[in-house]
Amino acid sequence: MPNPYTNNTEAAYFVDYYGSKRMLQDSTNRLYNGGVRRKKEAVRRVEQEVYNRPPTVRRTQQEIDEYLRVRVEEELLRRQQHRVELARELYPTTESPPRYLTGEEFQRHVKHVYTDPMRRRELREREIEKVFGKRDPSVSPNKGSKRRSQKSPEDDAPAPWRPSSASLQYNDGQQYLVSQYAYYADPKKSGEVLVRNSKGSGGRAPNYNRLTDLARPLSVTPKVVDEETDGNQKPPFRVDRKISYQEQL
Repeated sequence: MPNPYTNNTEAAYFVDYYGSKRMLQDSTNRLYNGGVRRKKEAVRRVEQEVYNRPPTVRRTQQEIDEYLRVRVEEELLRRQQHRVELARELYPTTESPPRYLTGEEFQRHVKHVYTDPMRRRELREREIEKVFGKRDPSVSPNKGSKRRSQKSPEDDAPAPWRPSSASLQYNDGQQYLVSQYAYYADPKKSGEVLVRNSKGSGGRAPNYNRLTDLARPLSVTPKVVDEETDGNQKPPFRVDRKISYQEQL
């Protein structure tokens, strides 16, 4: 009878493995954990086939704000259109057919729009000719040259740096401004600015005393004195009373 323990190492290892604790752990891992893993993989494949979701797109804050703005404008437009439809249902507009003028109405319209204004214009021209005489047709009706020829010397004079109240007609250039007194008082500059002495020319002589009075302030604000910091006044709530020692005796 052959010896079962000789030349049978692999069989001994196999029997030893099936009788060990490691074989129980491996079988448990293969049957449970492997089954759970295969089930999860199968569920994932089925969900991917049924619910084919597009990849997630990450948007910036500017894109989100633009999307919200467009949606808000669309909603406002939809509400406005809805209000317009309700208003049309409540107050329907009846389109009236176009109105055509008859011959008599058209003649009255032409008389009101064209004939009467032309007749009034002719009457005005006749009245003007009666008062001022007829216009010479040889004169060119160029309004620019006519206006230029009628300009007075005051209009042709260069614009001064005085205010708009200056008038060459009334010789207002001799009446100085307040800011001109110190400048015109210097005799060296009188020839430079071509200004004559205002004495005897009907102008207004500078009154420097009046300017000095105007430069002074009307009133000086008095200094505010704090009562607590004033040394002359006594501090508040101070009892000023002589002590009579005879009352204690």
